[in-house]
Amino acid sequence: MLQPWIAPSILSADFARLGDEVRAVIAAGADIIGLGDAICSQIAPVMYRQFALPYEQRIFAAVHERGALARLHICGNTTRLLADMALCGADIIDLDWSKPGVREHVGKAMEYWVREFGVDGYRADVAGYIPIDFWDTMRARLDAIRPVFMLGEVQQTVHHRAAFDATYAWDWHHTTKRIAKGEADATALFGYYAENESLWPREAMRMTYIENHDSNAWEGTLYENYGDALPAMTALAFTGEGLPLIHNGQEACNAKRLEFFEKDPIDWSQGEDCAYGDLLARLIAFRDANPALANGQWGARMSQVVNDKPQQLFGWVRQQDGNKVVGLFNLSDRPVEAELADGLAAGTYVEFGSGDAVTIAAGDTVSLPAWGFRLLASGSQQ
Repeated sequence: MLQPWIAPSILSADFARLGDEVRAVIAAGADIIGLGDAICSQIAPVMYRQFALPYEQRIFAAVHERGALARLHICGNTTRLLADMALCGADIIDLDWSKPGVREHVGKAMEYWVREFGVDGYRADVAGYIPIDFWDTMRARLDAIRPVFMLGEVQQTVHHRAAFDATYAWDWHHTTKRIAKGEADATALFGYYAENESLWPREAMRMTYIENHDSNAWEGTLYENYGDALPAMTALAFTGEGLPLIHNGQEACNAKRLEFFEKDPIDWSQGEDCAYGDLLARLIAFRDANPALANGQWGARMSQVVNDKPQQLFGWVRQQDGNKVVGLFNLSDRPVEAELADGLAAGTYVEFGSGDAVTIAAGDTVSLPAWGFRLLASGSQQ
């Protein structure tokens, strides 16, 4: 009687040569190396760990030695292998979201953390790469356990239909950087806020961020991207319509591009004399004290303060239920004197920062230094 014999992955037959080929492809300019180990979907986890995983790990180690990224693709239903696949060393693992088993496996994992550990929400990385009906279904399943908050790394209105509370305002981030670098003027923000009001659901919270992990690693630090405009743009992020974000290290004035794929601890000693960290704290307190600045449908719309220097002075009013906030921002590297066209901003206020009482009348002239800003509030809940 023949004894069954199982051969290990054929990748082991000439791995030295395969490693050379991987290195040659990377040397030719490839940034990502993909491995297709198709038959793995037909074997049990114990067999995968013995006959496939060690060889995948060796291949991906060779990929990483040359500074490239590794991608693993296995055809078919791999839900029973996902925990082991996570150990292969790949930077990217493909899942086939058309398979019910994939959806159910990921869905049960999300439910587990909400049910067993009280997790109150998720940030979904590259949420737009996963079918929207999965997110819609999962939001209902999670809310049935307990109410959750969902942040999606995506910029599409459909994701607010039933799935996500908040999404990334990439357009705001890139527009404010262009203004800070002198590549656009203050009127460039008109298009963003007009679209925000006309196209996006009222309840949508759009994350108006100065920095996140991607922008810090790939685009530049706070100071590289915003320079002298940083305080004004940060104040706008916290007080205009949107959901502000503080990325790790901002509060310590981190001036380093942090490694993306490697451990790179933040130097917290930078924060000892960090005036920017104090600004963040004061903006949070100001936002909390003024309900008109709340997120989404709970806050007030921005109404434009029309003036005769729109290329420099970006002004708005947000008011509801007796609370009124005026924002005046000189989004240029030159001082500005601008005449207000009407009485929308008129009133008596307390000024952010100084606490002084300020009165503005219709037709007043506003003076601001380069990249200066003023925030004025009345009816605050201090």
